Amino acid sequence: MVGGTAASTGIIAGMSGFQLASLGMSAMSGIMGMMGQRQQGRAAQARATYQAAVDRNNAIRSNQKAARARTIGESQRVARLLGATQDAGRINVGLAANGVVVNAGTALALKSDALDAGFQDARMIAHNAEVDALSYEADAGNHQAQARLTTMRGAADNQAGKRAAFSTALSTAGRVSNQWYGFDRANQGLA
Repeated sequence: MVGGTAASTGIIAGMSGFQLASLGMSAMSGIMGMMGQRQQGRAAQARATYQAAVDRNNAIRSNQKAARARTIGESQRVARLLGATQDAGRINVGLAANGVVVNAGTALALKSDALDAGFQDARMIAHNAEVDALSYEADAGNHQAQARLTTMRGAADNQAGKRAAFSTALSTAGRVSNQWYGFDRANQGLA
């Protein structure tokens, strides 16, 4: 091993400044390429991590919208039921004020129809609120899936950066080695 070091030192001593600079620049180029590829992989993963966080926040907001749609829908449903009851009461008062028997015949049918219409409206309000809530929940699921996909893509990009850097290291080592031996042969007059 000591002989190899002495031989290497002798080879270096026999190289011109241009040859040494060329070797150094080749090695430095490879190192810079490796660093750039690693940085690109890390940057891609950082972008993906950020985007995944945005997607998770969007999922939270969509779930909040779903809860709000249900709450508003329930409030509107209850308000409509109360309105239907008030409508029936107004019909009852109006008919009674005119001397109509309110618990039989047409008067009863009028009140019943008003209540049925109000109850039907209330059911439709509740249904529409649930449809909206389910749509928001579907959006939340889509955002969560996108967050997972983006996270995986970021990890893959980071791994790709590592592999590219390793490949650059190997090709740089081969290129510097070829230059080294080429310069050594040229300096010995063998080329």
